[in-house]
Amino acid sequence: MRTVKEEHVDYSEYWDFEDVYQQLKHWLEVVYMTDRIHEALDYLTLAEFEAAVLATRYTLLNSA
Repeated sequence: MRTVKEEHVDYSEYWDFEDVYQQLKHWLEVVYMTDRIHEALDYLTLAEFEAAVLATRYTLLNSA
């Protein structure tokens, strides 16, 4: 994924595979999912978009 490389990997140092795993996991779960907005999602974060989709589905299922 280009974004991971350009925004994280190119600026990080790793001690070993476990360090790579932990840093990438944190970056994906925290920065990419909750802090980074996406133009294609009307400037929402992935977490906000996912919550909106789930809320819409919940509303549709409970109104039927």
